[in-house]
Amino acid sequence: MRRPWLVMITTCLALGCKGEPDCSAERPCDVGDGEYIVLEPDEPTGQTFVFLHGAANDNVEVLKKVNERKFLNAGVRLVLPDSADGRWAVSRGEKAVQEDAAFLATLADHLRAEGLADTVTLGGHSVGSSMSWFAGCHEPEAFDAVVPTSGGFWEPVPVTCDGPVALRHTHGTDDTFVPLEGRPLGAGATQASVLAGMELWAETNGCDPEPTVRVDGAYECSVYEGCAEPLEICLHDGGHVLRSDWEARALEWMDEVL
Repeated sequence: MRRPWLVMITTCLALGCKGEPDCSAERPCDVGDGEYIVLEPDEPTGQTFVFLHGAANDNVEVLKKVNERKFLNAGVRLVLPDSADGRWAVSRGEKAVQEDAAFLATLADHLRAEGLADTVTLGGHSVGSSMSWFAGCHEPEAFDAVVPTSGGFWEPVPVTCDGPVALRHTHGTDDTFVPLEGRPLGAGATQASVLAGMELWAETNGCDPEPTVRVDGAYECSVYEGCAEPLEICLHDGGHVLRSDWEARALEWMDEVL
């Protein structure tokens, strides 16, 4: 049985969305140069999770991978944005990536102004994860926490970030699509080292340089101490996947840090 949200989004994209937008799945709202939809819980808590889709994906595909009901049952609004061209600019240079980061900051500010968020957590998978790293780095004041999975900075890596932000990154040690050590791609694009990126985050957050290692079920988490904002990276022995427990772990961590 198809999920009702997915049916509405698919219908909207196939037939077009007319009339006054209400930010529901069948009528995305415009903000800046992009758009977004909101999946609304029955009893909202004021927490909002903004999830960024990956490459060659859209928000129809997101709901084949994300169990939105986990967020909604917890009272967390799930917001699914898209850029003007349906891609995140992680491989298109510093100016383009800063423009996408500014779009996401504008979205976060808009959600608060519209009463759709008291706190905004940003996350994503793969390229969406990478975009959340850049947005957290360039627009830290827009987000209360960042919870990315399976993607870090691309070259050129920012020399510095604009301020600390609470961040927990999750990654598979057998990920060959976005390896922890990074890799060059075609047309001059390069995925940067995730572990080196964590060093920049530790510097940005003012953490002690050496993290404490904690085993958390199937994850080995390096937790930084002495930070202005919480920071950790949790590794599992899988590949380039959104694991079945990622929603529950994201919600648990949000409750800890928000």
